[in-house]
Amino acid sequence: MIENNAVKVNFENVGVETGKGIGKLADAFFGYLGLRAEQKHEIKTLQILKDGQLSNPNQLVEYHGRTISITPNSPIEERAQIREAAQSIRKQNNLETVVLHASNELNDDSEVSDEPVDDYWATRFFDMASDISGEDMQILWGKILAGEIKCPNSYSIRTLELLRSLTTQEIQALKETLPYIIVMNSDYFIINKVDIRKKYNISFDRISMLVESKFLSPVTFVIEDVHLKGGTEITQDLFNKNYVICMCCNDEEDRDFNIPIYALTSSGKELVKLLQPEGDKQYMLDVVKYLRNKVNPPIKVTMHEIKEWTKPFEDFKYSKVDIANEL
Repeated sequence: MIENNAVKVNFENVGVETGKGIGKLADAFFGYLGLRAEQKHEIKTLQILKDGQLSNPNQLVEYHGRTISITPNSPIEERAQIREAAQSIRKQNNLETVVLHASNELNDDSEVSDEPVDDYWATRFFDMASDISGEDMQILWGKILAGEIKCPNSYSIRTLELLRSLTTQEIQALKETLPYIIVMNSDYFIINKVDIRKKYNISFDRISMLVESKFLSPVTFVIEDVHLKGGTEITQDLFNKNYVICMCCNDEEDRDFNIPIYALTSSGKELVKLLQPEGDKQYMLDVVKYLRNKVNPPIKVTMHEIKEWTKPFEDFKYSKVDIANEL
């Protein structure tokens, strides 16, 4: 409400934990200042005036054991200094937490390249990392920093920007999709077969969200070309973290076919290598069925458990037992 050229915002006995409008506004505003209200704390009355002064003598607000006194006639410059100091502390705390997680990843110095980390990359990384809050995301950024130290040029600045800009909904969509990512040669993709997508709830809305977040390529129709040479046991492999599907010809005749896919961007590939998501076994079995029925004359398609990675998402050893033998 507006009175005497003053804009007043009242927080009158509103518990922040209630999730009501004013309580959420208070939580968001003070959170922006780098502070968090105790969950059961009740904010009393706060009035913010357009003339740059606060009214409400003796206002006290407690945050995590600290007490901030908002006094009457406090100049706006003073309040700005308080905000900047609080934000600087928050940024520094975020940054040091990310660095700590990175140090936990760097236990074996023998794995670290002699090549230095690019100065420009480091500057951009630390600028972004200072705004990363939340333990899960800080751990992830620590892994990125450690990975870049071990092998410079592993993660592009574009990937950092993608990761920083992900919304909560996009992160959830990404988590739900990762088990269905397949790798063939250097291509990372989701198979675009309608009945398979429907079975695993990979909806068009989710695909669109991942395209908008730059995890998936915006090209709507992509095919993965496959060539199998006849008269040889050389296989073409599709794999995730846990399983590999091996394709080869049953006879002397070559086979050429394609697989419709949604392709990952370069940043999407980098995130998959970083996260190393667990693969879905039943999904891979369904892909085996799809491939066995797709090619005519039929090809030999087997599926095996990956036992050891010599290089993440590149070189591996797998069991000779065909998991899909009874399909």
